[in-house]
Amino acid sequence: TDAKVSPVNYGGPLVDVEGRVMGILVPLSPMATGEVAGAEWYDSGIGFAIPLVDVHAALDRLKGGNDLFAGLMGVTIKGQDLYEKDVLIDRVRYGSPAHAAGVKDGDKIVELDGKPIRAQAQMRHVLGSKYAGDKVTLTVERGSERLTRELTLVDKLIAYESAFLGVSPVRHGAGEPPRTGITARYVYFDSPASRAGIERGNAIIKFGAEAVANADMLADRVSRIRPGETVKLTVAAAGQEREVEVVLGAMPSLVPVDIRPSPQPPREKELADATLKLGRFTEKSEAHDHEYWGFVPEDYNPEFEYSLLVWLHPPGDTMEAAMLKAWQTHCEEWGIILLAPKAKSLAGWIPDEAEFVKDLTEQFIAKYKIDRSRVALHTFGGTGMFAFGLGFKHRDLYRGLIVCSSSLPGPPPDNEPDFRQQFYLTSADNDPIHRLSLLTAKTLRDQKYPVIHTVISGGGHKYPGPATLLEMAIWLDSLDRI
Repeated sequence: TDAKVSPVNYGGPLVDVEGRVMGILVPLSPMATGEVAGAEWYDSGIGFAIPLVDVHAALDRLKGGNDLFAGLMGVTIKGQDLYEKDVLIDRVRYGSPAHAAGVKDGDKIVELDGKPIRAQAQMRHVLGSKYAGDKVTLTVERGSERLTRELTLVDKLIAYESAFLGVSPVRHGAGEPPRTGITARYVYFDSPASRAGIERGNAIIKFGAEAVANADMLADRVSRIRPGETVKLTVAAAGQEREVEVVLGAMPSLVPVDIRPSPQPPREKELADATLKLGRFTEKSEAHDHEYWGFVPEDYNPEFEYSLLVWLHPPGDTMEAAMLKAWQTHCEEWGIILLAPKAKSLAGWIPDEAEFVKDLTEQFIAKYKIDRSRVALHTFGGTGMFAFGLGFKHRDLYRGLIVCSSSLPGPPPDNEPDFRQQFYLTSADNDPIHRLSLLTAKTLRDQKYPVIHTVISGGGHKYPGPATLLEMAIWLDSLDRI
């Protein structure tokens, strides 16, 4: 509706000019979920309401004291365009109604509850009025077959958990010729790969019968397998190929201290873009009227991809000098670009500043050679709520969070297979926030997020020291592990 709606109206009626109730005003979003999803739309003059006919359809269950939850099939669809033709299933979640019904990755949805489906928007429209416990009929095409199944929708899916192979891939320069498979730069101790006899320098060239094109492809295939399941890999070493069976495991809870930085040869020519800032610099974002500072290694080489660490300072102190001193050597050794936006007020970050940080991060990714799988937020102390909120809202952008002496502000969203988001948490055993930090680690692990929690002995409520900083740098560098 284009009726003037604000959050104070949510839960109230939408009425026409004759006083007839048309629906109940609510915050809705085409993509997001949650109690306030879509609240941002009201500034644009767009409001949403649940049609009264849908309210009446659920009234008897509400009168009976039953809570109503959105019904889930347990599938994710390829592509983000709601109106793109052909609704192809990218993943079927383990243990979901779709999984129990035998639906498979790659199936094409053509009909849902008797309604023809040609785009995601149509599928979402049908599911929008369905609740957990409702039954729907799903028709898919699989090759030349047309299959119809009945599903009972659920309110919650089994937490997604990515499997772990146990290798970090060699990173190749932009000008290097394409190679077959991926080469193991590092093999984790006592990992599935190690137990299967895969060694540093071995090339993984096939996943099952499928040729491995690159690290992203291998990571995607591994992420579709549950820990404990067995896969066949073809490995090449010294001119010989062999097939190995690997029982995949869970993501590790320790940082490998013996891993070394990926080699990055020095830059051999002047940068094509003379406006690129190197070293330590301070700038202002005119679009958002905010300042930021950053550090880019002086020997920056655009032929290789860097990690990006986005520092969100705590209230009352930007910690600019301390952060530069703490991180400069690690940035130079591990190929890290440090980006440090500043809150408008030193008193701390406010929710409206999230878009500034997100936009600035995207600008740096466009300007510098950044590995999108190694982009992480980093914070300390009282900015944890802002950092977690920003990280969860933009999970496609921030693949990791390094959070020191802080805690979750509330329940995290479900771990989603499309986002390989990981967490490094740290707190001192005598820090007042330590118990909440432990609870944060447990809460994230319960949702099957990969979490490493380092407990510092006797550090108090202080920013971590050199040993923990090195572990953070290694963890950030290892976000592309498979």
